[in-house]
Amino acid sequence: MKKSFWGVIWSSFLRVQGVLIGVLAVLLWLFSPDKNISLRWALPIGLFCVILILTLGNTAYEAFKISKHVLPMVLAGKKPPKHIPGAKLLCLIEPSELFSHDTLVSFYYIGDENFEQLMGIGTVINIQEDSKIQVVMFYSFDGYEEKIEKLVQNDAGILKRTRVKPNIPKIYLDKILQGG
Repeated sequence: MKKSFWGVIWSSFLRVQGVLIGVLAVLLWLFSPDKNISLRWALPIGLFCVILILTLGNTAYEAFKISKHVLPMVLAGKKPPKHIPGAKLLCLIEPSELFSHDTLVSFYYIGDENFEQLMGIGTVINIQEDSKIQVVMFYSFDGYEEKIEKLVQNDAGILKRTRVKPNIPKIYLDKILQGG
């Protein structure tokens, strides 16, 4: 679930212990030594400034992390419904702003050498109310039948090593359109 800007600021304030430091600032203001009047004002103001700086710094960091577009993880795989002709696989992936309904997608398997290998091509068929995304594979490449079958069986090891990207390489689009 996305947070509003003020929601991110509030969670950052809580993360840097702003409430505790704020209470400490008030206590220091109330019970400061009477020998130095300026310290009575300097400590609470200084602590308030520290809270503000930490909160804004943490907010900037959280906003930066949120703004990074990371590919979603594959959560589950299963046999596609029969009403989708030609479908080989149905996957549920994490919410992502990179995908929209009917987006062409590519399925990659991360091999032992950490190279991503194109397994198949499909499309987004649904974005659920909880923002999780359903993608279906229509076209698969030779040699990946076993991995696709393990995805259909919801194999955790294969799920971890599978990525779904919101595009397909042009060369493969041309081949599919030409019937190859």
